[in-house]
Parts: sequence; C-alpha cells; structure tokens
Amino acid sequence: SHMPKSRFREQRKFIEGNIMIQTAEYKQRREKLSKYVEMGVDPFGKAYKVSHSIKEIREICGKKSNSIAAPGWQVSHVVLSSEQQLGLSYASDVRGYCPFMPVFEGVEYSVPQIPTTMATMDEIYGLPGINDETVPSYWLREMKNDWNVLTVHAEMEGMSKLNVLENFIDLARQNGTEFFTLEDYKKNAPLPKCKLEIGTLLGRAGTLAKQGAVLN
Repeated sequence: SHMPKSRFREQRKFIEGNIMIQTAEYKQRREKLSKYVEMGVDPFGKAYKVSHSIKEIREICGKKSNSIAAPGWQVSHVVLSSEQQLGLSYASDVRGYCPFMPVFEGVEYSVPQIPTTMATMDEIYGLPGINDETVPSYWLREMKNDWNVLTVHAEMEGMSKLNVLENFIDLARQNGTEFFTLEDYKKNAPLPKCKLEIGTLLGRAGTLAKQGAVLN
C-alpha cells in the first residue's frame, strides 16, 4: 500500500532527526555539517565544540541526539575521541557490512559504528539502466545482509526524489522487509572488533572511512 504523503513527511522528519541523514554531496548542508566536524578538530582532544554542534542539531530537530554521522564519512582520531567523550550510543561514520567496535590505526574506541551498507542514490545514478523507475528494485537487490543501512539525502530523497524513496519503501515492505531505527538494531547486534580504514569507494570521489577486517 502507498504511504500517505503526510504520514511519510512525519516519518521523514523522524528519520532526519534520529537515523542517518548524511548530506555530503549537497553544498549548503555539506558546508554547514563539515563546519561542525571542523569545530571538533581540537588539538587538546576536548569534545566541547562537537557537543555544541549536537546542541544546535537538537534545537533544529526538537529532539536530543545520542548519535552522530560524519559528513561524507570523513573520520579522524579527534572525531572518534569526541564521540567517545560525549558518551554517544553509536555513530554511523563509515561504509561497511555490519555493526562493529572500531579500531583506528591501532587505537580502540568504545562507541559502536553502524555503517552504511548500501550504495547511495547519487552513487548509482549514471549506471546503465538506472533511473527513477529502476532505483527501488536496484536497492532491493542490494539488500544482501540480514540487516541493511541506506543513507538518504534530505535534499534528494527528501525532496526532488521523494517519490523514488516512497516507491522503494513500498516495494521493500511488499517483499517482507521490516524497518528499524539504528538505535533499536544496535541493542541486539553483535559487535565484533574491526579495523576502521581510510579508502575509496566506487562511484564516490575522494577517500572515506571504511570498515576493515574483523580482529576477533
């Protein structure tokens, strides 16, 4: 069944505040969120400025955030340390295949990472046969794990491509897919210790944080 527009907008607002909206490819929000990360680059390792940005996000969304997602999956020791000092429940800073406890350049961190597992819309447009009508079925075929995480962009799936996202949700439900918040999933997810690495990804320019090999 098709989700009513008003209900979907309500759900989208919840998603934007609580799950994993990352807007790395869209200039206005990218600049704003990148500034938040830059604010956290503190040579003394303090989390104050990141905490301040989380406070601003809470004021915008109307709900306290217990998680964070690095814009463009750009990660450093300062980012990971700040998340740890703030006592966040989880972060979604990387691309990968399952939830894990990160070990970055030999340093272990205590905030679980719940990575994006699926290709984003902007990464697959331009591939042969991909258009507004075929994106939902492409995403459905890519859901190969017991659980799957898709990052959506507020300016794309939330606005100009909202109907594409709605069609994907309808199709996924018809195929028996259940939807959960990352917080709910994290409660029962196994959390192996894994390397966090910097690498590249097909369809995306530059480097980004990726989940590496399991260490235990």
